Amino acid sequence: MNKTTVELSKRQYKEIIKTMREGGTGFRPNVRIATALVIEANLGLRIEDILSLKLGDIIADGNRYRFNIVEKKTGKKRVFTVPKTIYKYLQRYADKNGKTQDDILFDVCERQVQQLLKTICDYLGYENIGTRYYDYLEKSGHDCDGIKLSGEIIVETFLKKNSIRFKTQRDTLQCINPDTGYVMPYDFEIIGKRILIEVQGEQHRSFIPRFHVTEEGFEYQKKKDEYKKSFAEGKGYKLIEIWYDELENEAYKNKIIDALQIGKLGA
Repeated sequence: MNKTTVELSKRQYKEIIKTMREGGTGFRPNVRIATALVIEANLGLRIEDILSLKLGDIIADGNRYRFNIVEKKTGKKRVFTVPKTIYKYLQRYADKNGKTQDDILFDVCERQVQQLLKTICDYLGYENIGTRYYDYLEKSGHDCDGIKLSGEIIVETFLKKNSIRFKTQRDTLQCINPDTGYVMPYDFEIIGKRILIEVQGEQHRSFIPRFHVTEEGFEYQKKKDEYKKSFAEGKGYKLIEIWYDELENEAYKNKIIDALQIGKLGA
């Protein structure tokens, strides 16, 4: 009997993308596929069309960008408007990964995406989730702007607005998981200040059955978090934890500002 694909909530979406970027027991972090899925959610394209996307396919058209495509599944010609924020997001991704205008941005196959998505959904305890994020989010009445769903992007925007230089993810202090040997990247490192920032969801301080599955899974999450914190402190870094409720009430801004003032004083 065919399984019915369930709708994807905003919280599930965020947890899937964050877990894909961080990695977990039995699977490595995969920022490339996570980024492809974020772009899928934003543009409403099928994943097979996203995986053939090149930066040069997106054309400036007055004060907007557009993307002409012949859909692989339907054979139909479609024109998509690409918001400027998404184009800039793709530009940063391309620059960071050494991609030219003519290079495929996400050089993976659809089966790799499906396999990783299934692995992560099993890890999180989600059943029957497919790759059509856009449909699920739209039908559920949620904002499908995957970039804005990411707390990391909120913090990144604040840092840029205030001309605070930073590194992200794989370019930050390298902390190796002693159990798996995989890198556990920090979300941000403030350049020249020895300050690290982690954007944390509720699953980092409370047991959430759908996320951790078991109490042991929650204990392992806490163990990883504590190891990252101890490792940073041992290397002379200050670690700032920003929680999602602090993003909503904007308390995160004072946390960052206060830490930078301490850094300036050398305290």
